[in-house]
Formats: sequence, C-alpha cells, structure tokens
Amino acid sequence: MIKKIVQNTKTLHVRPNGRSADYITPNFMYGCAGGCRNSYCYVMHHNYETLYINENIDQILDVLDKHIANLPTKISNQTDSKYWTYNIGCSNDVSLHWKHTNWLKIFNFFKEDPRTKATFATKYVNPKLLNFNPENKIRIRFSLIPTRMREILEPKTRPIIERIKAVNIFIEAGYEVHLNFAPIIVYEGWLTEYAKLFEDLGSIHKQPI
Repeated sequence: MIKKIVQNTKTLHVRPNGRSADYITPNFMYGCAGGCRNSYCYVMHHNYETLYINENIDQILDVLDKHIANLPTKISNQTDSKYWTYNIGCSNDVSLHWKHTNWLKIFNFFKEDPRTKATFATKYVNPKLLNFNPENKIRIRFSLIPTRMREILEPKTRPIIERIKAVNIFIEAGYEVHLNFAPIIVYEGWLTEYAKLFEDLGSIHKQPI
C-alpha cells in the first residue's frame, strides 16, 4: 500500500512545459495511487512507494505569484489564447487525491488571478469538484483510451464511458474541459477500437464540445 508523508517541499521551481500548459507549478503533491501506476505512469519511475503531501501551499502560491508578476503579455499559443496556463497536477491526479490537500485554495488562486488558468489531467470523475465554480479558470483534461486498454492498463480508474458522460456536466459547472487521447497504443485491432471510442464520444455529445 502506498504510504503518505506530509512535508514542506523545498523544491519550489516553476518549470516550462510548452505542451498542455505553459508552465508546471511546484508540486502540491508528489506521487499517485492511481490505477495506471503499474503500467505506463512516468511518476512511478521515480516515486512508487510514497504520496508526498506538501502542506506549504501558501509558500508555493507566493512563488507562483512572483512568477506571474514577471511574465510578459500573453500571446495566443497552443495552450490558451488569453491566459498563461499552469499544470497543477503533473505528478498526481487532482480528482483522485482531492481529499489530501486544500485544492480549493489552489483553485481559488487561479480563479482570482486575472492572467492565469490552472490545468490538470485526470482519469477519475469526482463529483466533489462540482461544488466549486471556477468560472472557466480551471481546465480539466479527461484522459481517454479504448475501453479494453483501460481495463488492462488503467485498472481501478473510472470507466471511459463515465469520463465521456462527465464532460458536459463539468462544463455546466463552470470548468473548461479538454480531452486527452493518450497514450496512443498501437496493437492488433487498435484502429477499430479507437473508432469505437470516437463513436461513443459522438453519440453522447451530439453538440460540439
């Protein structure tokens, strides 16, 4: 069983990302008990046994505040047309580990900051997040792969169909929602199963999302 350690992180660097976000925040948590930990999760290559819960949230937010203050005017790019985007869950799954730290304080920081937006990827659907209206300043990226691969590589995560059904629910609650088709897995019959994934997505969401 994964063990939990509450600590104050001394690693307070903001790192550039350039893919799904402009930057990666210092870790509010480091480690994950998610269902893909025994397959492809890159975090497990460095930290398999422990979930580090960094309680010096205010210090991390101060670092972010200073970083934001030194940013130039945002120019539209692949991450966002208006806001500087920060990945807050690079080393954990925010939805899964919602109860382990004060994510509401972190969410509110980005909701109230006029220049930034937070983002994180997840394989879980946590209805507790629906109690908060981020006013489109928090971007959730639901990860999707074919159902058979989910059962093999992501056991104990939420079913793919449940993640798809959650999209409009979270949009209506005030979240910005993106979809991550990742990882792309090539195997015998993969094109057929990915086609089925897109068919399921289209049948549930008849309007553009």
